[in-house]
Amino acid sequence: MREHQRHRCIRPSRSRTPHAPTIGGQGSDATIECPASPSFTSPTSSDTCNTSSVVEDSDTSTAGTCDGTYTRTKTWHAVDNCGNTSGTVHQTITVADTTAPTIGGQGSDATIECPASPSFTSPTSSDTCNTSSVVEDSDTSTAGTCDGTYTRTKTWHAVDNCGNTSGTVHQTITVEDTTAPSIGGQGSDATIECPASPSFTSPTSSDTCNTSSVVEDSDTSAAGTCEGTYTRTKTWHAVDNCGNTSGTVSSDHHGRGHHSAFDRRSGQRRYD
Repeated sequence: MREHQRHRCIRPSRSRTPHAPTIGGQGSDATIECPASPSFTSPTSSDTCNTSSVVEDSDTSTAGTCDGTYTRTKTWHAVDNCGNTSGTVHQTITVADTTAPTIGGQGSDATIECPASPSFTSPTSSDTCNTSSVVEDSDTSTAGTCDGTYTRTKTWHAVDNCGNTSGTVHQTITVEDTTAPSIGGQGSDATIECPASPSFTSPTSSDTCNTSSVVEDSDTSAAGTCEGTYTRTKTWHAVDNCGNTSGTVSSDHHGRGHHSAFDRRSGQRRYD
């Protein structure tokens, strides 16, 4: 009887504090660039007495200040086989957008002939994270060296939904004048009878880009085969405001004398 009572006897035990498992090793907080996706490293746990496991408590996301950006946080705790729980740990990953959009595809620089007008091709933009748009920064013209000629330049940049901006691109179109003016309308070549004097009709000129004028190049006479007869020639060319010159045109006037013969019947000289 005493033996049985001795086996059932329980010694007073000292007071014990439950030991929670340890938890750690989760990934560090980080910031990544959109459009990358967060990749989390879960923690591990250990217990000095028995087994333990990691429990994910939450997985939450908070929207950022612009499209495509956000903050995502995961929290965990550990629990052992006796139900003891650790404190919580977390990992936070922020998805940011600091990358500028791309811009390109604007028209090539070009030179066109006056009076044609410049035709520009605007660039396009794209962004890996969100939307983007093209902004025209300037549209400027610089006068050329003569009337009707100039250089016109447009510049653009791209901006995305987060306010990141690209560098600028441009297209320059030069309007030049290398076309000669036209000239014509001078009087036809003619033969007149001496003693009449030649009367010339000067040509006129026109230009598709700016003003033009007619320049008389020469006024020459060549003696005929007898006195009072000659050939007089005038030549002209046209020049425009840019210094382009046309070919030459001319007008010839021939002065003709009288031919005479003696008429024996009438006894008089006849003039033809």
